[in-house]
Amino acid sequence: MLTATPDEAHLSVIGDSGSGKTHALRTWMRTVTAAVSDEEARFMIVDYRRGLLAAGPASPLAPLTPYLARAREVGFHMVAAHRTAGVARSLSGGNLLGKTIEVGAAGPLLSGDPREGALIGGLRTAPQPPGRGSLVRRGHPPPVIQVAIEPDEELVER
Repeated sequence: MLTATPDEAHLSVIGDSGSGKTHALRTWMRTVTAAVSDEEARFMIVDYRRGLLAAGPASPLAPLTPYLARAREVGFHMVAAHRTAGVARSLSGGNLLGKTIEVGAAGPLLSGDPREGALIGGLRTAPQPPGRGSLVRRGHPPPVIQVAIEPDEELVER
């Protein structure tokens, strides 16, 4: 089970299209909501495809950056997902995703192109079946994991 803990305040999910990022996020949200009360769990969902994680003060999420390092003190947990293509630039660009990883976000590194280079914890992505990847955690060897993949509702025969 992936969960934000006092030692791991943030979660990152990185993988190509079809790798299981959305399933990982849905599974994580279901796990959180099953484990705590409605008052204890609050989600703010943002689609960053329009550059919300871009560097600089132009990003509407830039005001959150100072809280990343003090997350444990204020009960703030950042959960970020990014496609593998271009993530190396994002990690080194000083943006919100890069800062989230810098302060120790744990999470799955799913299927992707190994030519993208070493991403988190010195690991590269590799072609994998949907949901398969490595769980990257600071100070722990990365085990191979399988994210639960549920069929999309529109694909389920009724």
